[in-house]
Amino acid sequence: MKKIFALFLFLSVSKFIFAASTINFGIIGDQTGSNNITQSYNVLQNAVALLNKKPLAVILHVGDLIESTENIDEIKKRYSSAISILNMLHAPWFLTAGDHDVSPTMFEQNSSDRSREKLFQSLYSTQNPNVVNNLYYSFNINGYHFIALYSEEHLDTDPRWGNLFFAHISNTQFDWLKKDLETNKCASGIIVFMHQPLWYNAAYWQKIHALLKQYPVRAVIAGHFHYSQDDGILDGIHYFVVGATGANNKEASANAGGVQQIMLVTINQDNVHIELLPIDSPATLKLTSRENMDKVEAVDQMLSNFYNFSEINPLYIKNNKLVNSCTDDKKAVVKFTSIGNPLPETLELTVVNLSNDKINLLNTHFAPDVCEHQSGTACILKPSARVAIANNSCITVYDQGLLPLWQTTVELNNTAKQKPLTADYLNLKVTFKFTDNKKIFSLYKTLINKIQKCT
Repeated sequence: MKKIFALFLFLSVSKFIFAASTINFGIIGDQTGSNNITQSYNVLQNAVALLNKKPLAVILHVGDLIESTENIDEIKKRYSSAISILNMLHAPWFLTAGDHDVSPTMFEQNSSDRSREKLFQSLYSTQNPNVVNNLYYSFNINGYHFIALYSEEHLDTDPRWGNLFFAHISNTQFDWLKKDLETNKCASGIIVFMHQPLWYNAAYWQKIHALLKQYPVRAVIAGHFHYSQDDGILDGIHYFVVGATGANNKEASANAGGVQQIMLVTINQDNVHIELLPIDSPATLKLTSRENMDKVEAVDQMLSNFYNFSEINPLYIKNNKLVNSCTDDKKAVVKFTSIGNPLPETLELTVVNLSNDKINLLNTHFAPDVCEHQSGTACILKPSARVAIANNSCITVYDQGLLPLWQTTVELNNTAKQKPLTADYLNLKVTFKFTDNKKIFSLYKTLINKIQKCT
């Protein structure tokens, strides 16, 4: 009987220990930068409702709650609105400041203007006294230790799009981190979260990682990119990025960053389990690898080359005919110039005419040197076709002296000709797709070109 009781006691205690070493928490991504902050907060409200359905010990917000470049009264109003939403969470929540929370009104790399940083700190300190002295801090939940690093000490800098050499924490914050880790080395696990993924500055981050791996750090988490990404496991530490929860995201498939989302994380003695929950869908998503998201980012950067599409393809209506200039009677031609394939593999390009109720595309064709296979509006672009420089932040395309990548003649169809056109638009949807392990990653852009009237 004593042996049975001892076994029962052992199993009961073991179960308790295992339960105590498991934690479930949620993560909220950025609300700003956004073209519509009111809509961003609507997404945040839906995210809170979704998180409240889950049994979570704590919620982490990775920053960009407000837009610091607005006027001070508007900032305070936005902050109050956002906090009222977050305070509806059933679990305690903590935030690390993002660039849109603290950046000054005038952009300057490594700016010395700390006015908006101080404003945000004063606002958030009423919610979280831990940030009265510094925007980096730590706390404990259910035996786990959480560290909120402040990634914005060098204002208006960025580990991808800005001056990489400023993308690191100060010596003061580093010294604090060392002491904090040592003080909490007996925690069941340690979770580090920040806004910008400073590990993109790999040369500097080496010393941070060398420090973290000496302690029971299980995960390092960031936001800022507006898409979710798995950066892998290094020395037992899982690095990953959470996507937007209201901020602008990509015109893309869900696995390529085209979804508003929250993240659920479960950590126990054995692993770190991550789920992505779209705000407006019951589906569960998996993190996309850094390798594929770097490719997505390269394609997205290349799509930004369409910024002057209307300027290089002006359209006018003259005598009920489309032309490129009011001084010319030739049929209008539309072309793609500074576009190519930034990837080391094939990339599918498809063009769809969204204005085919009024406008026809005729004689569509691609340049002879770019496609492995092609039809009038579809092309399998050769690896690196027309691209000189490609990474996840910058694309340079060869276009000088070359035929346009794609070209078409545009004319009014018979229906449109029956009723003289005074003003309308040419709408083209351009989609790029690549595949990895049978998963399709797609990005698209809608090109809108206003048709002007000749006077």
